[in-house]
Amino acid sequence: MWSVTVNSISTKTRTNLRFWREISPPERLTMTSTPYQMLLRRIRHIYWWYHPIEIAKYLAVYILLWALDYIGGAAVLALIRIVKRRLYPFTLEDIRREINRSKDAQMMAINITQLIEQRASHG
Repeated sequence: MWSVTVNSISTKTRTNLRFWREISPPERLTMTSTPYQMLLRRIRHIYWWYHPIEIAKYLAVYILLWALDYIGGAAVLALIRIVKRRLYPFTLEDIRREINRSKDAQMMAINITQLIEQRASHG
């Protein structure tokens, strides 16, 4: 397949490769499927109504979208948002800029949260 010389692989990479060779395929599957397991757990919590108030909110939004016939559009928008967050995550600089904007009373607030933070921090 690929030929890689030993000199081109760092010590950390060799250790990781040795680790992956030593564990069995079912263990690998368990380790790599952790995000999907978390999703299934979250769905189970919704299905069994572990947190009734939170689930009632989900149900209310679903019924509203269903009544207005916006289920498909909402699903597409949610998918677009997920993909956008994966492709363009917030950088540390973006977060710092957002915090500074919220704290600075002289700057114009972009959203209601920033407006509340500006008013609260300066009386």
